[in-house]
Amino acid sequence: MRHNEKELPAVRRLAEELDVDYFAIKTVDLCPAHEGNLDSHYAPDDIRYRRYEYKPGTYARKHRPFECMRPWKRITLDVSGEVISCEYDFDNSLSFGNINNEQSSVSVWKGMKSREFRKKFNRGDNSFYHCKDCSYKNNIYSDCVIKKESFKSFR
Repeated sequence: MRHNEKELPAVRRLAEELDVDYFAIKTVDLCPAHEGNLDSHYAPDDIRYRRYEYKPGTYARKHRPFECMRPWKRITLDVSGEVISCEYDFDNSLSFGNINNEQSSVSVWKGMKSREFRKKFNRGDNSFYHCKDCSYKNNIYSDCVIKKESFKSFR
């Protein structure tokens, strides 16, 4: 984030001194669901560390084409056992079911609620609150880790 990006060289040196295996720099995910524009306060000044590209002179995210496959490819469980469409469904409003009710995660994942969700999502209705401003839509990078160094060689 902006307030600590200048500390990266010192953190890298510390990682090396501590003899860690890897050092990675990850972009910060600034959730648009919160009040106001967090990007304008926390997005790094150095564009190499930003997750998003912004419209000139603003912190309005440039939109990029994005085809979400999460509801088909990635099962997401929350701490209470809810199977949800995406990790950004913070309040489980689109829960497919719970594995604590004697159901397996796979049976919930392939159940009626998830199939109905996928049909609706597939028809282009991805206006759900967590899809509308999805942080994956406008990423500059394909992953949140933008730099990784190995301090040790593994054989």
